[in-house]
Amino acid sequence: MSSEAPAGGEAGQLSTSTAPRRSAIGFVGIALAVIGTVGVCTPWILPELLGGLVLVVGFVLSIIAVMRRPRWAGIAGIVISVFGTLAAGLLFAQGFITGYTGG
Repeated sequence: MSSEAPAGGEAGQLSTSTAPRRSAIGFVGIALAVIGTVGVCTPWILPELLGGLVLVVGFVLSIIAVMRRPRWAGIAGIVISVFGTLAAGLLFAQGFITGYTGG
């Protein structure tokens, strides 16, 4: 019988990776939040609606990313999503007050 060590290192030890963990869901949430924020800040109706939907999806993915480690990407996505939502609300109110007719 040969006493070969497992591929992970010495016998009885598990290998641990020293590479930093990345949150793929968090990065997707950030990207969608940025795209949604840009979309809701455009003066055309279709990008506003699509931007709003993308913003909601980015917000949900960012909430999911906060549940996992590392959390910073999820938190950043939530902050950007909230900023985009506030910007959309302010722009809607400004258009409503000034009587924007879409022309």
